Amino acid sequence: MVISDCVASLPLPCFPNLTKIEMSNQVHTIARQVMALLCLLVTPVLAQQPFQYRYTTDNARLPSLEVTGVGFAKDGATWVEYSSGEYLSRFDGVNWTHYHLPSHRLPVRLHFFGSNGQGDWFSSDFDQEVWVACFSKNGGWEKPIKAPGLAVWMDEKTGRPMAMDIGFATYGYDPEKKDFIPSTPPVFKPIDPTERNAGGIITARNGVSYLVVKKAPGEKRYIRWGDGFRHIMGLDDPDFQAASISGNEVRGIIEKDGEIYWFAGNRYIPLKATLPNGREGHILQRVTLSYWGQKVSRYSCQGLVVEDPATNTRYLFDVDTLGQSHLLLGHIESNYFGFFTQDATGNWWYGTTGGLLRTDQSLLVFEESNPEMVSGLHAIGEDDRGRIWMGGYNGQGGFTVFDWSKLKRRNTGKGALAVLPGSFRSPSGTLYFFAQVKHGLYAVRDGQLINLKIPAPGEHAFMGFYFQTLSNGKIGLGLSGIGLGIATEKDGLIDSVYFVGKEKGLLLINVLTITEDQAGRLWMGRTSQGLAMYDPHRDTAFTWLRSPEMPNSLGAISSCLDEEGTLWLGANNGIYQLPKAHLFDAEKGSIFQYLRKFPLPGRDTSAVVFLKNLDNYMVAGTALAVYFIDKKYKGNRPRIFTLQYGSDIPGSGSEQNAVLPDSKGGLWIGTQEGAVRLDLQNLHFDTSATDTEIRLDLFMAGGEILPVGDHEIGKLPLSKRNIELKFSASGSPYPYLKGDLLFDVAVVKSNGDTFQYFTDSWERQYDFIYLPPDSYSLHITAYKHNVVAAHATYQFVVPRTFNEKPLFWIILVSFVLAIPFAWFYQKKHYEAKMEKSKREQDGLKVRALANFFHPHFINNTLNWMQTKYRKDEDTAKLIGGLRNNVKILYDNTQSGKVFHSLDKELLVVKNYLFIQEKRFGGVITYQIPPEDEWKAWEDVRVPALLLQIHVENAIEKGIRKDDEGEGHMTLEVEPAEDGFIITIEDNGRGRPLEYIRDGSPKGGSTSVMEDLVTLMNAYNSTAPITVKYEDLIFDSPVKGRHGTRVVVFIPKNYRYEFSQTQGTGRRR
Repeated sequence: MVISDCVASLPLPCFPNLTKIEMSNQVHTIARQVMALLCLLVTPVLAQQPFQYRYTTDNARLPSLEVTGVGFAKDGATWVEYSSGEYLSRFDGVNWTHYHLPSHRLPVRLHFFGSNGQGDWFSSDFDQEVWVACFSKNGGWEKPIKAPGLAVWMDEKTGRPMAMDIGFATYGYDPEKKDFIPSTPPVFKPIDPTERNAGGIITARNGVSYLVVKKAPGEKRYIRWGDGFRHIMGLDDPDFQAASISGNEVRGIIEKDGEIYWFAGNRYIPLKATLPNGREGHILQRVTLSYWGQKVSRYSCQGLVVEDPATNTRYLFDVDTLGQSHLLLGHIESNYFGFFTQDATGNWWYGTTGGLLRTDQSLLVFEESNPEMVSGLHAIGEDDRGRIWMGGYNGQGGFTVFDWSKLKRRNTGKGALAVLPGSFRSPSGTLYFFAQVKHGLYAVRDGQLINLKIPAPGEHAFMGFYFQTLSNGKIGLGLSGIGLGIATEKDGLIDSVYFVGKEKGLLLINVLTITEDQAGRLWMGRTSQGLAMYDPHRDTAFTWLRSPEMPNSLGAISSCLDEEGTLWLGANNGIYQLPKAHLFDAEKGSIFQYLRKFPLPGRDTSAVVFLKNLDNYMVAGTALAVYFIDKKYKGNRPRIFTLQYGSDIPGSGSEQNAVLPDSKGGLWIGTQEGAVRLDLQNLHFDTSATDTEIRLDLFMAGGEILPVGDHEIGKLPLSKRNIELKFSASGSPYPYLKGDLLFDVAVVKSNGDTFQYFTDSWERQYDFIYLPPDSYSLHITAYKHNVVAAHATYQFVVPRTFNEKPLFWIILVSFVLAIPFAWFYQKKHYEAKMEKSKREQDGLKVRALANFFHPHFINNTLNWMQTKYRKDEDTAKLIGGLRNNVKILYDNTQSGKVFHSLDKELLVVKNYLFIQEKRFGGVITYQIPPEDEWKAWEDVRVPALLLQIHVENAIEKGIRKDDEGEGHMTLEVEPAEDGFIITIEDNGRGRPLEYIRDGSPKGGSTSVMEDLVTLMNAYNSTAPITVKYEDLIFDSPVKGRHGTRVVVFIPKNYRYEFSQTQGTGRRR
């Protein structure tokens, strides 16, 4: 039974001279007072700062930083309003959407006032008119309508927008007519004809309704209440809101002469607000408090912002119907706007000039910047009095104690005390810590810090890193430099320790974690060394050390055991599990082959520095996040809720084994910057994974946008193999504003092979540079909390071009073989026309020389490929490279050009080198400019095959004729002021000495190319193409002097024409 039901069932007290309505109001007043008392009993501790997360123009792409309003729709969507009034923002649980109101033909300064089955409703008081707009359930804006009168609200009973005109007539919204229609006679008929509606019907906190009116002279404001609204009271404060109305008495926060009071009847009572430190605060401002629950609209009242004069810290207070203030929120930023909104989970939101702030009431923050907080937190423990002890390593180290009202540094005597990781409260109630001193075991008992002098074996100091309670009542100790200790308490303090080290087979120097399995065996780990297990029944330890020869070997820094007997290990690269650890036979070999990886969301492979088994969750902490693995969820994949550092919880990573479930239902976590406490009872996780939808927003092939049908894209345009896609996801709104979806994206071929696969990615845009011809399926899978939330599949086809069909190759080979005959014919034909001009004669000669190279390269390669065909899986790729070169040469021949672009020449070179690499089994290596640099040279013109010939010489005459038969070739392009310098270099045998000395003709293709360049240089005498050789550029003891460098200079604006119609060496 709810509280109001309990109160309603009590006998009615005697209220003389009260009507039935007024007596009912008194009952509601008592109910609300009881509720206020219960709120005081469960008010969270606010001595520490709750976590505040800021949404800005960066992380949420807010269109403005000045947020002046927040509302929560019935479906959970969040609406954000701004001071400019130009924008509204909506978050649906996955995506932010920002609406520029004028662009949607909506009035500016829209204010959210409620939801119903049609959608979310907004009003705008603009230029003495009230406009109403609806964001419908289908995700679009409906046409705004002008509302009658000056007041609009959402009726809780009917769930429809209501309006009241200045004459107190009410109107209800009709969804079929899409307009307001009169619903009832006027709720109030004033006697004074000058009296007008000024604010509509408002409900006080105790449930009594009242009217805000104004009347002449001076348009003074009044409130009316009671049967027929017969009671009236004038208002000197235009912003007054009644907190409660009982009989003839109106109560609420009021401002008079610049001071804020509690108004009760005709009395002005000073308000008081007691701060968490017990001091009285200074009241700064009256603000609006809005509570959004499961109702169709909000419930609003007024609260106070109060400042601590000593620290200037600001706090938010509510004021109940009796005028008593209650603390709601601490550490408010100074640049706040005058509204504070509570969502359905109890968190407060408020706007500032620097963005939107969400405070997480279930998360308290203890930062090192607090002078009472230790630095370099290593350990957290709870003593027998319920106080929280936090130990630090840096600076003075020592301890900070939190007594649930304040933090206080604990004096540990002279000098610094560096506290090590690990803390533990034994069944006797004693709290233990380790510190970095010779006698490093400390106990906290009855509020006293005690240093225990436990002797260690040899010269070792007695200190360590971990405590673990054992099933036999003893305590396992992870020690430094010793190994394992098994301690026994006497009179509530550790009195003796049994040591397990190398003599028992334990080879871990430092033990960082201990877990007992169901057979009573103790599992241990050290990240840098490995794993170990101690069997107390055999008094023997087994150790499995990490080794470079065993890539799957690992060490552990944290561990725990679940209810199924599975051992969980936190390693340097994630979580590993050993199922039924108590049945593992330590003598059957390496343990590493029996461990199974437990993947975390988002491919988090950072070290898992703590593991803690709670009732509902297995909790793991890494440098990136804290993961809550849902033990109750049964599905194909484990459900894992993620709290990211920096967004969901403060800090930049978890601290080693600094984790504590306290006696009040909270979980303490040590971070790199201090500590946080999560209230597990009020920690809400979004479980709406199944409501997510995926939509493919863009699919482009070669820059051309293709229409996306119902999961069918169809055929791509010919030769457009570069694919770009974008998709989006939508889901159930969630008040924490966490867009926490991860995606798998796969492109699958028709035979079921995966062509390309991206996993656990936050990205929603992908590029696929090249897809070969085939039928494909695009698969997009969304994961929310590691569970499949949605899946979408789209089909498309990459068609074959004509030159990828067998018929093309038959035609091509026939054409290539006919080229030599065409060359001889052209030569004879040109010789018969010597009477033509020298320019025309030279032009024909150049073409003839250029055609020489066509059969030269292709013939050599085809002869080899004939023996290769159908015997090597690379044949298709080799033919592809050859086809590209042939096509380039064929295009040049058809257009009568002896030149082409530098990027095409580099493509010819690359295809040639690829073929030679396959041909000679990989003994030839090369380096050419990467393809992403070629685009800058597509306007540079070079004689066709100029570079390919010198590259072929480097391979065939340099490297291939070297005694070793292997070598390396490089090609570099360097822009110069007046052209481009291209250097081709190989480490082969070099040119023969007689060629170097006598300058003998090169012969073959090199000679033809020199003739071609000489002819063209005749028309470019001021800036010719030059080719220079540098011989024997390397020297080694084994090969002696060897190698060749060819330096080619291509001038800018080089002219290739032999008539007025041909162009220059660069495009214009």
